Amino acid sequence: MITPRFWRKTLLGLSSQGPGALNQWLCYGILLVFILIPGLVYVIWAARESDQDRRNELLQRTRLLASAIDPDAIKSLRGTEEDLLNPGYHRLKLNFDIIRQAYPDLRFLYLVGKRNKDEIFFFLDNVPRDSPDGLSPGEVYHEATPAFRQAVCEATELVEGPDRDQWGVWVSVLVPIIDPQTNPTSPKITFFQVGIRRGNCSN
Repeated sequence: MITPRFWRKTLLGLSSQGPGALNQWLCYGILLVFILIPGLVYVIWAARESDQDRRNELLQRTRLLASAIDPDAIKSLRGTEEDLLNPGYHRLKLNFDIIRQAYPDLRFLYLVGKRNKDEIFFFLDNVPRDSPDGLSPGEVYHEATPAFRQAVCEATELVEGPDRDQWGVWVSVLVPIIDPQTNPTSPKITFFQVGIRRGNCSN
């Protein structure tokens, strides 16, 4: 193991050998720094590129999910316990469960909205109702981050995380569901937002 004592002994030994030996070691040290710094920069760059690739892949997958959901199918949802009597609610929940099984790396799929100006709540998710992780229709998401809240309120896309909440540590992706029948020059974006969560890094 290289310790401070080792370096002291090495430098003292070099000093006893004269300035030429010390200068030679200093040159080696400078050369080593010039080799290590580009390597470190490359490692950081590669890690960021890999992370961005994963985020783009998750965003593309969520866009596909959002495009597959008919806006008319979710217009009947009210975001209350009354949705439990709505056949459309159960069809969507079943569809989410099927998608979740097709993509086992995704932990949660959910449909969120806003009310009372900036209150974020869940319409539904893919988790069975009898699961401790299941959400009730209309359940408020109190732990929504400012970025998550802004994305829902402004109906914009978001890839966020890793962040922690009561369910663990996640990378979350949000994509708005837009009604194509609205006026394209003045689009009315619905208040529905579909999202996925990938990976629980555990508590």
